[in-house]
Amino acid sequence: MISKALPIVLLAWGMAGPAAAVEGGSRVFVPEARVKGSTEGEAELEVSLGYRVALDKGWDRQVRLSYEIGTQGGLAELFDPEAEELGASAPWNLGVTYSFLKLSTPYSQEEKLEAATAQTGAWCLCAQRCKDPQAEDKAFCELMAKTPMPENFCDSAGKQPLTSLPEKPPHPYFIDASKFCPAGVQHMEKETQAHKRQFPQSLNLGASVGRDEFKFLRAGEGTPPTLTPGTKVGANWSAGASAVWLTPLEDSFMSFEALLGFSSNFEPATGKARWCIPRGNVAQEGGSYPAETCKESILGEPSRVQALTGAFQIGNIDQKVNTYRVAAGVQGYVPLSSESEDAFRLSFAVPIYINFTGGDDYKGIIRVGPSVTYANKRQGESVTTFAVSLALLGQRQLFTRDFDEL
Repeated sequence: MISKALPIVLLAWGMAGPAAAVEGGSRVFVPEARVKGSTEGEAELEVSLGYRVALDKGWDRQVRLSYEIGTQGGLAELFDPEAEELGASAPWNLGVTYSFLKLSTPYSQEEKLEAATAQTGAWCLCAQRCKDPQAEDKAFCELMAKTPMPENFCDSAGKQPLTSLPEKPPHPYFIDASKFCPAGVQHMEKETQAHKRQFPQSLNLGASVGRDEFKFLRAGEGTPPTLTPGTKVGANWSAGASAVWLTPLEDSFMSFEALLGFSSNFEPATGKARWCIPRGNVAQEGGSYPAETCKESILGEPSRVQALTGAFQIGNIDQKVNTYRVAAGVQGYVPLSSESEDAFRLSFAVPIYINFTGGDDYKGIIRVGPSVTYANKRQGESVTTFAVSLALLGQRQLFTRDFDEL
């Protein structure tokens, strides 16, 4: 049974985690958190922990484990320890995402000079450590011993950035920066603005499994049938992929995002039953009147629905101060089984992301997402709804690492 206080504990860990990210050379642990609510009553809390490793040729890879819990009773119910929905009936999901992340490169001459100067300083820092190397320095020191350097190179590093050196060996420019000692790698990250930029290309592949518990009324035999309470626990799963591509503009970047996913989830029945219990009479002027209390419950067992989801968004992101991102796009949902009430759903959304902390590395982000959804029902009718979602994100980038949501 899920602890009723679990959402509060998870959010505290997830939002505090970014401030305590553990980095070491070409590896980094990336904790993140998200709490989301919408005007339709949905509320979600997700926490995750990623482990990112540097690859050759400018790519990183990241494995991310996530846990999500939700409710249909709004944010107040999500964080109410006494709420019944947060007992065994709270739906939850466990997910794993594998991401390929293309590292950003300097675009302006100023950025290129900054990166070259930082790399020179990092090499000199590592070279200094090689006079009394620690265990993590030895790999670099062995490479340095095979790479003769110009005389007094480190003494003139500030006047002779790497971009002005002849592009031929032997110079530190030809030692892969990812093979610098850990202290040198951290120096480069500190002295450049690269950590402020987003990954210009990324691909996220993932899958999740979870459970949901449904309470409903089951119709028995007889005319009229006797309705009895029933409970069913269903296993849900999903898989998919999302991708992000950034194209540089003069003062910003244009973003392209796409998603394709498959899900197999249980959905509650759409019918409802209402019953009333007499409670006596209410005395009113002119006489007394019968009083009763009434309850309502879902009628019928949940059904498994398999569906395809696709989405595409185009947006803009401010790269200079890294404080906002805005996008617009569509998302389609097509059930593959007739048990679903909807024949298809089509949504248009305009998500806006604001980095309100101004942090260089981890960010406190508010995401506001107004959307319009058109749902075509199998009975032939259609419904159009307008909703606004609000999410608080503690994460490293202004783009999602989810495989199932943009």
